Amino acid sequence: MSLQLILATRTAVETFFSVYSSFVINLQLPDGNFGKPYDYYYKLGEIRCDGVQVQIPLGDGILMELSPLEYEFSEELSALMITGRHIRIHSSLLDRRYEYGRITFEVDTHFPEVATARDAGSSALRKAAVAANDGGMGPRRDAADAK
Repeated sequence: MSLQLILATRTAVETFFSVYSSFVINLQLPDGNFGKPYDYYYKLGEIRCDGVQVQIPLGDGILMELSPLEYEFSEELSALMITGRHIRIHSSLLDRRYEYGRITFEVDTHFPEVATARDAGSSALRKAAVAANDGGMGPRRDAADAK
């Protein structure tokens, strides 16, 4: 796993939350939605990277930690999918762990305001997507960990 991938993943999450900061972001874990779909407003804190993991504070004491293997944005830039290992989401009330899987942050595209925000932030989202794979919209893979 490369430091470049860890830092690019951090930037992708920060960019996604920045562009869609006014909207409810749904979180899907490897086994399904985290809570009711589109029912919780995550407040992104300062993301930390330790060289192995990305630590994503989601507000209310909820912390997600993972070792990213790849990430990508959906074609319409309304979802960010991160595949990783050693995924853990925890707070004082919960502790869920996944050895391997995919987490997805997504916004509900049925609201016209989401499209307006996406269009306004599309340059930043596309830049984060290009950082993922050095030139396209597909996934960024860490060559050492690719299957």
